[in-house]
Amino acid sequence: MDQSRAFIAQEAPLVFYNAKAILNLAFPVLYDDEDETPFDFPGFVSAYFRIYDGKKRIQLLKNFATQVTRNSYILIMNCSVADMTFDDQGIYFFEMGYNYSGYEVPIRYGDLTIL
Repeated sequence: MDQSRAFIAQEAPLVFYNAKAILNLAFPVLYDDEDETPFDFPGFVSAYFRIYDGKKRIQLLKNFATQVTRNSYILIMNCSVADMTFDDQGIYFFEMGYNYSGYEVPIRYGDLTIL
């Protein structure tokens, strides 16, 4: 595998239910090549999942760090009911990624619909 290639974040909308816990939700991360090679998370320190206001995408509403872990090429999300309780249903914006050596690498982003 070529270690010099970069990973470009993928847009992928999500749907979650308000006030419902998330248990072992897996996000496999693969290179967009003909073999769908697993992403190796070079320099991985930790992962994150952030939720922003859906209209302006400026106001950070939730910032999950300990709720997202890594197992090989898969990011796994576990959130309590309290974590996943929103004031309003609707469309928000999310970004998921990982940290290494003080840098953030976005992996997925897009609209997050809360039902």
